Amino acid sequence: MARARMSREERAEHVAAKVAAAQEILAAEVTSLRSGEDWRRFLDFQARLHAYSANNSVLLRVQHAQAFAAGLVPTPEPTYVAGFNTWKALGRTVDKGQRGYAILAPVTSHRRVAIDDQGHARPLGPEETIRSEETEERRQHLRGFKVEHAFEFGQTSGRPVPEPTRPQLLEGEAPPGLGLAVMQLIEDRGFRVDTVADAGAIQGANGQTSWSTRTVVVRADMDDAQMVRTLLHELLTAPVVRLPSTTSEFPPGPVGSPEWRGDRLWTTGRKVERSVMSERWWWSRLGRCA
Repeated sequence: MARARMSREERAEHVAAKVAAAQEILAAEVTSLRSGEDWRRFLDFQARLHAYSANNSVLLRVQHAQAFAAGLVPTPEPTYVAGFNTWKALGRTVDKGQRGYAILAPVTSHRRVAIDDQGHARPLGPEETIRSEETEERRQHLRGFKVEHAFEFGQTSGRPVPEPTRPQLLEGEAPPGLGLAVMQLIEDRGFRVDTVADAGAIQGANGQTSWSTRTVVVRADMDDAQMVRTLLHELLTAPVVRLPSTTSEFPPGPVGSPEWRGDRLWTTGRKVERSVMSERWWWSRLGRCA
């Protein structure tokens, strides 16, 4: 039997209801994040699922936990997450009976705006032209959200997922005196250098800088060359010439947080041919949580 065709108003109401349902899940889950440990576990998960926003990470985590409890997926935590068409392009199909995880997708449009010589902007009507002292720009405007669906690896079957390239730790000794010189530079900026037993002590990183305790720590279970490399990474990405006057004042930029992890930035190559997107590019589109 053919499904009845919805009017524009009915479609809008249907979309609004689905968005409201997703937002209810978000509100309930955020309310459950009460302790520092709750937030740490969520942020660790968010760091692994870097292809999705914080809100969508919450939605994916909750829905995957429900699917695992129902026996629909084999693992308690998601591994790879992607849309239906991405899985299809990668040679995998969604298994029968599996339902996609609802995520929020922005609905945007472009608006014409006029910018005067003072930098002030005003919206332009469809047929309106700019004045002599103005320039015209097209700016993206957020109209709202809609619900899209993504699927976890355990909900699909087909070609195996290739393991991503992992960074290799350096082996052997560093050049004589380099480690001491780097340590001195870090200490000159008001930070204390220390070691931890292994990556488990710093959430899987090789090194970590803390503004709150003014410490830079590195793993003690690495060769000297890798320890010095990690210290250099921490020196270049964390301590700055002018120290913050309070622990709440951090240097501006894309990091902008008191706890940073060293050697955690992995780059996935993206190669797009003119006619065909390569398989490697498709793999880079996957939201990876492992």
